[in-house]
Amino acid sequence: MARKRMMCEFALRIVSNMKRYRKKRKLSTRKWGKIIGFSHNHLAAVERGDRRPSFEMIDKYITLTDLNLIDFILDWDV
Repeated sequence: MARKRMMCEFALRIVSNMKRYRKKRKLSTRKWGKIIGFSHNHLAAVERGDRRPSFEMIDKYITLTDLNLIDFILDWDV
């Protein structure tokens, strides 16, 4: 059985916002993964908490969505 890595509250907030953003726009992990350049398996593992989001993944979200990093992290208007 694979052990889940513990994520800090900060990382959990980012992952939660990433997932909510994707779902709010009615995008599947497969479709959103293609847009941001990550496999849907990797993206789903991040959203489940099995993997941590890389800085590259977070940067792609911010860049492709025109979100402000602070707003994205603090959950304002995501």
